[in-house]
Amino acid sequence: MDWRHPPDDLARVLGAARDAVLSHTADPWHAVEPFEALIEELKYSPSAREEKLPRVRSFGRELFAELRSVDRPVAIEVRHYCWYLQHLGEPEGTSATDMLMFTLTRFAHFASHEVTRCRICAEFRDDLPFQGSPGGRAHFREWLRRRACDASP
Repeated sequence: MDWRHPPDDLARVLGAARDAVLSHTADPWHAVEPFEALIEELKYSPSAREEKLPRVRSFGRELFAELRSVDRPVAIEVRHYCWYLQHLGEPEGTSATDMLMFTLTRFAHFASHEVTRCRICAEFRDDLPFQGSPGGRAHFREWLRRRACDASP
């Protein structure tokens, strides 16, 4: 499956997200920013999940493969994010809830990532180590506040 077809809004969103990831391989905050609305939609809309998830996985597979050939540093968070995208919603993969948390907290949970037990980290030993998540938790709290306001009558 090619995530670009049909050439609709999803293809445009994923194309912009691809550009962001490839432009910001060493900057996790900016690399994942374009995914917020899409991941939120996949989390909260069963019909969107059913319709879009196969293309998002295809996109994740392609982007993960593209990162193999970039000639500049890749942050551990960016590479892992693409790996998670290709397995989003699979029974043994990543849930939409987890993906939304990764996105909104800008990887705040990665502080406890066990690099020595991770096969992705083992394969890509030269990736930039976890950079911390300055502002990630505050960004998440702001999202929660906005979401609560949007849900108010």
